[in-house]
Amino acid sequence: MAAAGRDGFSVLWAGSVSAQCSSGRASGRVRRGGILALSGGGQLRDWVSVDDVVSGLLAVARAELASADSIDIGTGEGIPLREVVQMLFDLTGGEGRPLFGALPYRRGEDMNMVADADRTERLIAWRARTGLEEGLRALVSAAAS
Repeated sequence: MAAAGRDGFSVLWAGSVSAQCSSGRASGRVRRGGILALSGGGQLRDWVSVDDVVSGLLAVARAELASADSIDIGTGEGIPLREVVQMLFDLTGGEGRPLFGALPYRRGEDMNMVADADRTERLIAWRARTGLEEGLRALVSAAAS
Protein backbone atom coordinates (compact mmCIF):
# COMPACT_ATOMS: atom_id res chain seq x y z
CA MET A 1 0.00 0.00 0.00
CA ALA A 2 1.25 3.48 -0.72
CA ALA A 3 -0.09 6.93 0.07
CA ALA A 4 0.52 10.43 -1.24
CA GLY A 5 -0.88 13.92 -0.72
CA ARG A 6 -1.20 17.22 -2.65
CA ASP A 7 -1.04 19.67 0.26
CA GLY A 8 2.45 21.00 -0.38
CA PHE A 9 4.27 17.75 0.26
CA SER A 10 3.96 14.09 -0.56
CA VAL A 11 4.47 11.05 1.57
CA LEU A 12 5.11 7.64 0.15
CA TRP A 13 4.77 4.78 2.59
CA ALA A 14 5.24 1.19 1.56
CA GLY A 15 4.02 -0.34 4.79
CA SER A 16 2.25 -3.29 3.21
CA VAL A 17 4.83 -4.29 0.63
CA SER A 18 6.28 -7.51 1.94
CA ALA A 19 8.03 -10.55 0.64
CA GLN A 20 8.61 -13.97 2.04
CA CYS A 21 11.75 -15.75 0.95
CA SER A 22 12.63 -19.34 1.52
CA SER A 23 15.63 -20.06 3.65
CA GLY A 24 18.69 -21.78 2.26
CA ARG A 25 17.70 -24.90 4.19
CA ALA A 26 14.27 -25.02 2.52
CA SER A 27 15.64 -24.46 -0.97
CA GLY A 28 18.28 -27.13 -0.33
CA ARG A 29 15.55 -29.63 0.60
CA VAL A 30 13.76 -28.86 -2.66
CA ARG A 31 16.86 -29.61 -4.72
CA ARG A 32 18.20 -32.58 -2.74
CA GLY A 33 14.97 -34.50 -2.38
CA GLY A 34 13.93 -33.55 1.12
CA ILE A 35 10.42 -32.99 2.37
CA LEU A 36 9.31 -29.43 3.09
CA ALA A 37 6.64 -29.33 5.82
CA LEU A 38 4.03 -26.64 5.14
CA SER A 39 0.54 -25.55 6.12
CA GLY A 40 -2.36 -26.56 3.90
CA GLY A 41 -1.38 -23.84 1.41
CA GLY A 42 -4.86 -22.42 1.00
CA GLN A 43 -3.76 -18.83 1.66
CA LEU A 44 -4.60 -16.58 -1.32
CA ARG A 45 -1.80 -14.15 -2.03
CA ASP A 46 -1.19 -11.53 -4.68
CA TRP A 47 2.22 -12.53 -6.02
CA VAL A 48 3.79 -9.43 -7.55
CA SER A 49 7.29 -9.12 -9.00
CA VAL A 50 9.85 -6.79 -7.47
CA ASP A 51 10.13 -4.93 -10.79
CA ASP A 52 6.38 -4.30 -10.73
CA VAL A 53 6.52 -3.14 -7.10
CA VAL A 54 9.20 -0.61 -7.99
CA SER A 55 7.31 0.71 -11.04
CA GLY A 56 4.09 0.85 -8.99
CA LEU A 57 5.71 2.84 -6.20
CA LEU A 58 7.20 5.25 -8.75
CA ALA A 59 3.73 5.68 -10.30
CA VAL A 60 2.31 6.48 -6.86
CA ALA A 61 5.07 9.04 -6.24
CA ARG A 62 4.23 10.77 -9.55
CA ALA A 63 0.46 10.66 -9.09
CA GLU A 64 -1.67 13.52 -7.83
CA LEU A 65 -3.68 11.80 -5.14
CA ALA A 66 -5.97 13.16 -2.50
CA SER A 67 -4.44 13.37 0.95
CA ALA A 68 -4.32 9.94 2.62
CA ASP A 69 -5.40 7.98 -0.48
CA SER A 70 -4.17 4.42 -0.21
CA ILE A 71 -3.08 2.43 -3.23
CA ASP A 72 -2.64 -1.33 -3.52
CA ILE A 73 0.43 -2.46 -5.42
CA GLY A 74 -0.32 -5.90 -6.83
CA THR A 75 -1.75 -7.90 -9.69
CA GLY A 76 -5.30 -8.22 -8.40
CA GLU A 77 -5.12 -12.00 -8.76
CA GLY A 78 -5.19 -14.24 -5.71
CA ILE A 79 -3.21 -17.45 -6.18
CA PRO A 80 -3.06 -20.07 -3.43
CA LEU A 81 0.30 -20.55 -1.73
CA ARG A 82 0.01 -24.26 -2.46
CA GLU A 83 -0.03 -23.58 -6.22
CA VAL A 84 3.01 -21.30 -6.06
CA VAL A 85 5.03 -23.75 -3.98
CA GLN A 86 4.22 -26.54 -6.43
CA MET A 87 5.24 -24.31 -9.36
CA LEU A 88 8.59 -23.62 -7.67
CA PHE A 89 9.19 -27.33 -7.07
CA ASP A 90 8.37 -28.02 -10.73
CA LEU A 91 10.55 -25.17 -12.05
CA THR A 92 13.58 -26.12 -9.97
CA GLY A 93 13.44 -29.74 -11.07
CA GLY A 94 14.34 -30.76 -7.55
CA GLU A 95 13.50 -34.13 -6.17
CA GLY A 96 12.06 -32.74 -2.96
CA ARG A 97 8.39 -32.51 -2.30
CA PRO A 98 6.10 -30.28 -0.30
CA LEU A 99 4.12 -31.87 2.52
CA PHE A 100 1.00 -29.69 2.65
CA GLY A 101 -0.96 -29.83 5.88
CA ALA A 102 2.00 -30.92 8.01
CA LEU A 103 1.89 -27.58 9.85
CA PRO A 104 -1.13 -25.66 11.11
CA TYR A 105 -2.12 -22.30 9.70
CA ARG A 106 -0.91 -19.43 11.86
CA ARG A 107 -3.48 -18.21 14.32
CA GLY A 108 -5.18 -15.09 12.97
CA GLU A 109 -3.58 -15.48 9.56
CA ASP A 110 -5.28 -13.47 6.82
CA MET A 111 -6.26 -16.10 4.28
CA ASN A 112 -7.01 -13.63 1.47
CA MET A 113 -4.53 -10.85 0.67
CA VAL A 114 -5.19 -9.54 -2.84
CA ALA A 115 -4.71 -6.03 -4.21
CA ASP A 116 -7.55 -4.04 -5.77
CA ALA A 117 -5.75 -3.64 -9.10
CA ASP A 118 -8.74 -2.07 -10.89
CA ARG A 119 -8.91 0.76 -8.32
CA THR A 120 -5.15 1.26 -8.55
CA GLU A 121 -5.33 1.54 -12.32
CA ARG A 122 -8.16 4.11 -12.08
CA LEU A 123 -6.26 6.24 -9.57
CA ILE A 124 -2.70 6.16 -10.92
CA ALA A 125 -2.97 4.60 -14.41
CA TRP A 126 -0.69 1.73 -13.42
CA ARG A 127 -1.04 -2.05 -13.50
CA ALA A 128 1.42 -4.88 -12.79
CA ARG A 129 2.74 -6.44 -15.99
CA THR A 130 4.74 -9.49 -14.94
CA GLY A 131 2.87 -12.77 -14.77
CA LEU A 132 3.50 -15.22 -11.95
CA GLU A 133 5.11 -17.94 -14.05
CA GLU A 134 7.33 -15.41 -15.84
CA GLY A 135 8.44 -13.95 -12.51
CA LEU A 136 9.11 -17.36 -10.96
CA ARG A 137 11.11 -18.48 -13.99
CA ALA A 138 13.26 -15.33 -13.68
CA LEU A 139 13.71 -15.96 -9.95
CA VAL A 140 14.77 -19.58 -10.46
CA SER A 141 17.11 -18.59 -13.28
CA ALA A 142 18.76 -15.86 -11.17
CA ALA A 143 19.13 -18.22 -8.20
CA ALA A 144 20.83 -20.81 -10.41
CA SER A 145 23.42 -18.28 -11.67
